[in-house]
Amino acid sequence: MPTVRPLPAAPPGAYDVAVSEGRFTPSKAHHGTGDHVAACGPGLRHLHLTSGRRD
Repeated sequence: MPTVRPLPAAPPGAYDVAVSEGRFTPSKAHHGTGDHVAACGPGLRHLHLTSGRRD
């Protein structure tokens, strides 16, 4: 019978790191949702775009 071992914990994602380090503060209802978190990249600098233009 195979040995069952727990999976190692996944490293924190970019969103979690940014919030924990105070680099991002959720301020809108969609912040923290799956779609918003999935769109977060690992870079420290980023741009906000709306319809292809900078916000």
